[in-house]
Amino acid sequence: MVDVFYLNPLIISPNADEALSLLSITLSPTKDLIENAADEFLKMGIGHENTGWIIIRSGALGAYLKSRTSKGRWIDAFWKAGDSEKVVDVTGMKLSSSGFFPVSKSKRRW
Repeated sequence: MVDVFYLNPLIISPNADEALSLLSITLSPTKDLIENAADEFLKMGIGHENTGWIIIRSGALGAYLKSRTSKGRWIDAFWKAGDSEKVVDVTGMKLSSSGFFPVSKSKRRW
């Protein structure tokens, strides 16, 4: 038996380049392009009954979060461009925040 979660995930979290590329957009990422890309993914449907979220990780621009029922929101990047000497491994945490997010939005109490 195949788990429905894998067929229609609750969250998709591409980086900005991946998101734009999947939509055949060849321009460099900007906040406007990323917001429009999020809308396009949501139109395609994410999650059971379209209740899912898109999180587009956008490097120095931050991350953009949106669902069909929640207004889009930008989260600032932790490190800014001038802090590059402080960044040792930009992928060290990779997608760990994506694991926390669905738990925080879950109606179930752990």
